[in-house]
Amino acid sequence: MPLGRALESASVNVLLNKLASQQFIDFFLKWKLDIGLLIKLETTLQVIYAVLDDAEEKQAENDPHVKNWLDKVRDAAYDAEDILEEIAIDALESRNKVPNFICESLNLSQEVKEGIDFKKKDIAAALNPFGERIDSKMRDIVERLEDVVKQKDILRLRENTRGIVSGIEKRLTTPLVNEEHVFGSRIYGRDGDREEMIKLLTSCEENSDEVCVIPIVGMGGLGKTTLAQIVYNDERVKKHFQLKAWACVSDEFDVMRITKALVESGTKRTCGMNNLELLQGKLRDMLNRRKFLLVLDDVWNEDYGDWDKLRIPLAIGSPGSKIIVTTRSERVASIMRPGKAYPLKELSSDDCWSLLEQIAFPHRNSDAFPGLKIIAEGVARKCKGLPLAAKSLGGLLRSNPEENYWKDILNSRIWDLSNNGIIPPLRLEDKAEVVKQSNIYEKARHFSYIRGDTDVYVKFKPLSKVKCLRTFLSLDPLHGFNIYCLTKKVPEDLLPELRFLRVLWLSGYEITKLPDSIGSLKHLRYLNLSYSSIKELPESTSTVYNLQTLLLKCRHLIKLPMDLKNLTNLRHLNIETSDLQMMPLEMGKLTSLQTLSNFVVGKGRGSGIGQLKSLSNLRGKLSISGLQNVVNVRDAIEAKLEDKEYLEKLVLEWIGIFDSTRDEKVENEIFDMLQPHENLKNLSIEYYGGTEFPSWVGDPSFSMMEYLNLKGCKKCISLPSLGQLPLLKELIIEGMDGIKHVGPQFYGDDYSSIDPFQSLETLKFENMKEWEEWSSFGDGGVEGFPCLRELSTFRCPKLTRFSHRFSSLEKLRIELCEELAAFSRLPSPENLESEDFPHLRVLKLVRCPKLSKLPNYLPSLEGVWIDDCEKLAVLPKLVKLLNLDLLGSNVEILGTMVDLRSLTFLQINQISTLKIFPEGFMQQSAKLEELKIVNCGDLVALSNQQLGLAHLASLRRLTISGCPKLVALPDEVNKMPPRLESLDIKDCHNLEKLPDELFKLESLSELRVEGCQKLESFPDMGLPSKLKRLVIQNCGAMKAIQDGNLRNNTSLEFLEIRSCSSLVSVLEGGIPITLKYMRISYCRSLKSLPVEMMNNDMSLEYLEIEACASLLSFPAGELPKSLKRLEISICGNFLSLPSSLLNLVHLDFLHLEDCPLLEYFPNTGLPTRNLRELTICKCEKLKSLPNRFHNLKSLQKLAISGCPSLVSLPKQGLPTNLISLEITHCEKLNPIDEWKLHKLTTLRTFSIGGIPGLVSFSNTYLLPDSITFLRILELPDLLSISEGLQNLTSLETLMIRDCDKLQYLPKEGLPATLSSLTIKNCPLLQSRCKQDTGEDWSKIMDIPDVVLF
Repeated sequence: MPLGRALESASVNVLLNKLASQQFIDFFLKWKLDIGLLIKLETTLQVIYAVLDDAEEKQAENDPHVKNWLDKVRDAAYDAEDILEEIAIDALESRNKVPNFICESLNLSQEVKEGIDFKKKDIAAALNPFGERIDSKMRDIVERLEDVVKQKDILRLRENTRGIVSGIEKRLTTPLVNEEHVFGSRIYGRDGDREEMIKLLTSCEENSDEVCVIPIVGMGGLGKTTLAQIVYNDERVKKHFQLKAWACVSDEFDVMRITKALVESGTKRTCGMNNLELLQGKLRDMLNRRKFLLVLDDVWNEDYGDWDKLRIPLAIGSPGSKIIVTTRSERVASIMRPGKAYPLKELSSDDCWSLLEQIAFPHRNSDAFPGLKIIAEGVARKCKGLPLAAKSLGGLLRSNPEENYWKDILNSRIWDLSNNGIIPPLRLEDKAEVVKQSNIYEKARHFSYIRGDTDVYVKFKPLSKVKCLRTFLSLDPLHGFNIYCLTKKVPEDLLPELRFLRVLWLSGYEITKLPDSIGSLKHLRYLNLSYSSIKELPESTSTVYNLQTLLLKCRHLIKLPMDLKNLTNLRHLNIETSDLQMMPLEMGKLTSLQTLSNFVVGKGRGSGIGQLKSLSNLRGKLSISGLQNVVNVRDAIEAKLEDKEYLEKLVLEWIGIFDSTRDEKVENEIFDMLQPHENLKNLSIEYYGGTEFPSWVGDPSFSMMEYLNLKGCKKCISLPSLGQLPLLKELIIEGMDGIKHVGPQFYGDDYSSIDPFQSLETLKFENMKEWEEWSSFGDGGVEGFPCLRELSTFRCPKLTRFSHRFSSLEKLRIELCEELAAFSRLPSPENLESEDFPHLRVLKLVRCPKLSKLPNYLPSLEGVWIDDCEKLAVLPKLVKLLNLDLLGSNVEILGTMVDLRSLTFLQINQISTLKIFPEGFMQQSAKLEELKIVNCGDLVALSNQQLGLAHLASLRRLTISGCPKLVALPDEVNKMPPRLESLDIKDCHNLEKLPDELFKLESLSELRVEGCQKLESFPDMGLPSKLKRLVIQNCGAMKAIQDGNLRNNTSLEFLEIRSCSSLVSVLEGGIPITLKYMRISYCRSLKSLPVEMMNNDMSLEYLEIEACASLLSFPAGELPKSLKRLEISICGNFLSLPSSLLNLVHLDFLHLEDCPLLEYFPNTGLPTRNLRELTICKCEKLKSLPNRFHNLKSLQKLAISGCPSLVSLPKQGLPTNLISLEITHCEKLNPIDEWKLHKLTTLRTFSIGGIPGLVSFSNTYLLPDSITFLRILELPDLLSISEGLQNLTSLETLMIRDCDKLQYLPKEGLPATLSSLTIKNCPLLQSRCKQDTGEDWSKIMDIPDVVLF
């Protein structure tokens, strides 16, 4: 059934069911309402329901009159449902409020009210508070529906029609693909995807019994269908498969329709069968013993049963048959038992631009339209690699070649509404919808939106016309990782008008309170305020009688409404993470509750644990806190936890303070009566104050228990018998200060013939201050813990020993166990390699100072971390060890490391007495790939001079850091690791030289030398030819990097030199042309840059020079045209830029900062083609901006700051495509009226400050109305901002700082779009804006985010 028809049918069906209910009939009879209206309404709806099928069929044929008729049906049905629901609400309220209504009507005193026994129902019926209002509304809706019924005859709608055209057929896809689309476009960026898919399809799987399913998974608009079409029609695929067939599935997974589509596609003939059994037989015959390829396009259904029905005839094909499935859902992909899924990625930025360019520009000639090209490139970037977005927007741009039209699309705020990667303009059909959000239809029922950081009232103003809205849903683009601000006008002014709301979702907003008017939302069923700053709900919330779900995961929440008991329809109440101290009284009346995350036991009547008695439908998780307030065993019994069969998780929590008010015996008796139902899966017991646990804790009857946590039960002197819980998988015992011994009782008495803890996988003991001994379990071959994978003992300071055979243990963590000497059994003389831990893979030992021995045999151990275990001097044989970390350990342990054939990673840290690695260590480490030696203060050499490091044949990464006594590494290449790729030497203060034959290390691609103060130069023979990355930092003695150092290098791409105070020159006479990134900073003696870098053969893209005080200028010549980014900062003597700047056609970023002697730019100006960002800061002598500055059409971000000699901006104005502009502390600059800012129609961010004499913003040249962010700072003479803000209709953020004379906000107020206002160090203005008392507070009180300081 199409979605539209389903909605109308469902709505009418709901109404018919309500009208037939006894509740409505009784209400009409009781209040003497017009029962005839009820009958008329029912009859009319039945007639409409009978013709809906035929109406939907005619609508599918694009009959506009029928579509209009269906719209009227939908609207009337919604309105009728609203009226019927009002009746239900009135019926509910009448039971509680009639007595008050009567007393108020008769104006009786309190004494008379108490003294008179009214016949309440009779008097209420006589007064009839509902009659006229309900009858009037019912009459109106019946008339509307009767009019709709009359129109059905005019439209010739028939009853009980079948064979309707499915809505899915309107969006069918086919396997036909045409690479020459509209405007001659072709498919971009999918060549690699095509080849990968063809590999998957043609890979040999002749031995597989199942048909291989290959899902193409990705978000909407990525081109999944297009890729499937390309592959389907590839000649290689045609030759590989004997038969191919295609079916479009879409959102309705109709097995018969899909089977029929496959038959027709495979046979190329229409099929008249409508019987699924016959169709499947036909498909089976078609596929029998043939290698086939099927495509199921656009699959949404996540029901495995439907897929299973479809695949019945597919198993008949030959081995190697494949099915391609295109879907957005990873879950859909997983249920189809796929082979290798293919996650489709976005197009590259270049491919996305090429696709948009060919559609938007005639003959794909964007260079002929330079202004439009810049805008189109911005649009392409916003398409985020989605081909459908690029196509749609390319066509939209092509439809209107006006530049302003293109700018409107680029700068539309609708881009900010992207949801889960979906580009909003994909859904838009014309410019009006791209440029602004379309008006909301007054009959709209559902509203959802993406939250902004600060949401203003303008965003929601159209909703004031939507009186029948049912859904108000805010969507979080960051999924809970941010807090958002919302104007007070939404909850206080807008929401009370939306009185038909069913769903209100305001989670994540920094709302501190809701107005009392929330009680007027009588239809509300779902209220989500989670992650807000709300502290309490208004009492009127208790009158929202239809409320079913209330989500309040708010850490500031301290109070719920007192009369919450009135919400008898409430099913779900989540108050996790809240700070509630007590529950509302009589919670037991909420008998419909299925979810109650937390219950805080109170002391008074009506707030005790007995309130849980009637809540028999609770399921999921329940946390009961405040159990110290239960003082009577009878109350615990009354809670009837044993009857709550649907609960899966239960937390029982007492207060964590153990003082004289706690009675151990009483708590034990009460705890005994809190036994839950045996279906429980997860139990946590926290801060229980008794000395022993009740017998039910650990009873085998809890056969579903999977998780158990005993926390902070300090008074308990023994653990419960837990070993016989058959399905227990995770057990955590923490903070049990009274436990000294863990022994037989823990495993379960009288069960010596049964493995205890037969399903346990994770066991943790933490913060057990007095625990001394852990006895092993029994004898006779029964050992326990057969499935244990992870064991942790943390902060158990008195534990001396434990000995078990853990046959399945994979991970063991022992930390802060100061008395632990061993954790294995003593081996017998006849078996020195007893396997206590046969499968242990990871071992972590931290701060166990008395631990002196490890188990003799750990055959599976792969990773070891030993930290501060000084007595541990011997390692056993570890034949599978891969990773070893030794921190602060005994140096002797290195000498015992034998047979390290598998070791690939070794870190040695803070072994201060290590001078040289033990003899033989290097020979045994042939597979070592990474070696880190850190903070070993006595290390003088890695090995003896004869052996060197050559035996480390697999070593790829070597790091030596903090070894001040290390003087040198082996000189000869045959004594260095032959495959070394990365060498990092740091803080080796006495290192004087690097190996002479370092250049022979052909595999070395990265060299980093830092903090080696005595290192003066690199080896004369140079550096390796394949070196790609070279970093030199804080080497104070290094004076030069000679040209010979890199004479043979053909690979260097990255060079960074920092804080080499003696460095005078760099690579004079030779520099690899492969270099792409060069950064030189804080080299105060550097006088020149390499001449060879001024060469067009260079590949240099990024050049950064910082804090080189002796550098005067660039060498003569031209900078390489490949340069994209140039930064020069804190160069006090830098005088001039190279004249070749104009030729840098790829330059997109230029940053000049703190160059006080720079006076002019080159006369040739700056490159105009790609320069997007320009910063000029603290250039005190700079007198003018570059020539032809206004021609920088690509420039989007411009910052000019701290240039006191700059006297004017260009007469022609600034570049017109600027998005961000900052002009600060340019004291001599010409008046702002001459800047021609009004021409910057794309400007979004503007900062101005540090300009004396500026009193106000003139209305002669207004600021651009496109500005969304405005920062005003340090304007000492500014008196008024009124004129400057009057036309800023897009302004969202306003920051004002250090404006001493500024006193007033505009009389007409601030722009309605303003969502964030910050005022700092403006004493006169701040006084007027003071909360509640300031004269201008009323002008800013509705702004979501206001900061005054």
